[in-house]
Amino acid sequence: MSIGDRVRLGAIAALLLLIGGTSHAADHGITAKKFALKPATFVAVSKDAAARAAASPACPAADSSLTLADGVHTQTFALPCANWSDRGTSFKYRNASAGNGPSLVKLASSAAGRLRIVGHGLGGFAIPDGPATIAAVLELAGTSERFCMAFTGTGNGRVFLVRNAPAASCPVCGNNTLEAGEACDGSAAPDCPGECQADCTCPPPVCGNNVREASEACDGTDASACPGACAADCTCGSPCSSGPGDAAACQAFGTVPACTACCSEDEECLACVQAFDNGCSDPVSNDHCSLALTVVGCAATCCPAP
Repeated sequence: MSIGDRVRLGAIAALLLLIGGTSHAADHGITAKKFALKPATFVAVSKDAAARAAASPACPAADSSLTLADGVHTQTFALPCANWSDRGTSFKYRNASAGNGPSLVKLASSAAGRLRIVGHGLGGFAIPDGPATIAAVLELAGTSERFCMAFTGTGNGRVFLVRNAPAASCPVCGNNTLEAGEACDGSAAPDCPGECQADCTCPPPVCGNNVREASEACDGTDASACPGACAADCTCGSPCSSGPGDAAACQAFGTVPACTACCSEDEECLACVQAFDNGCSDPVSNDHCSLALTVVGCAATCCPAP
């Protein structure tokens, strides 16, 4: 073989290597054939050629995850590496006992691109009642590869079904837009205004800084959920009590609309509302609030059982 032939073959090999490398970029925006949400099940199917993983998500890799987000609600399901296996032409995740989240994920490896996700339960993620766009991001082994889909359609609160969804874009940290898998993004930081980190995560909440953050129900003076009644551990506490003069019970009637709706003409309830108007400073009136919650019948509305 001449030197020229070897040079040409080397160039072709380099080109093939380059093509092969770019076909497994870290982010894959893929089309989808079907996406269906129901209260107890969900299914996502893609036959996109890019739905193909370059490396195994099985242990010793890091855990993988699936995130669903609609711009208001976000739900992330963990996919432990121990539940993944290499099937030769595909990687398979199986968790038959999953009460919520994926019970089966099958992603092509050396075969033609294909992704199938089947799950049980939505873990609190709400099925849209009206027009919506839901992003689904499958992240393999930490941050090595992401497969991103987006589904625009109309739900009725019980079923959300989309077919033949176009290719989606993966979330981009730093574009000031809250996307699937991000806790915040620059100025888009509903859970931590002004505190969004460079990796689009919120810092751990600090109880006692008068700023309600992340999982805090309140924080000192930042207590819209229970004005004037924020506990030292940044919780609003339970508004239900059988003890007399309970200001927390009084606060419930002023801050939980369902509480005032529960009582319309009952004398105990009216006294409770009047006490709230006075800032819940009267122990006797507060006692009426406790009675309204525990005796009159508003406890189920104001303080539902956990």
